[in-house]
Amino acid sequence: MGLGVYNPARGPVSGTRFVPYDGKPAAIKLFTAPVAYGNRYNAAAPVSAMRFAGSYYLAVSLHPDAAKYFKDGAPVTLRVDPVGRPQPGPHYREKATDFSVAPQERAAADDGMSVQQAAQHGTLRVLGYSGISTGAVLLLALGVWAVVARWRGGRA
Repeated sequence: MGLGVYNPARGPVSGTRFVPYDGKPAAIKLFTAPVAYGNRYNAAAPVSAMRFAGSYYLAVSLHPDAAKYFKDGAPVTLRVDPVGRPQPGPHYREKATDFSVAPQERAAADDGMSVQQAAQHGTLRVLGYSGISTGAVLLLALGVWAVVARWRGGRA
């Protein structure tokens, strides 16, 4: 089993570390430098790779031969322990959009989602509410129709 970390520019932060999997729980510990704008001046590649604001990515991999043992996918528990608080970044004359954290990204992260997941979640919520509302209107119309039909049937 391998674990690698990638920065928002999809550059590797550290080399992928592998541990043999023998059917028992395996653990890989990766320690990275703190994310800081000043890391761009550091000559060490693992530190300079940690200079971008944004979402960092973890890649978990298994050897292709493991597919015969895990027909429905391998169960993986991923524990991430970020340390520290967000620090203000450098102030630019113009907005740095490529590697900055937008307010909607921060709000989505506070809810434990990516921006794409938050957008999909919002879309699904609207779809759910509209479906429930449509069903309620249809049931109300059916009830009115039934009452009117009984009323007209009683008069005939």
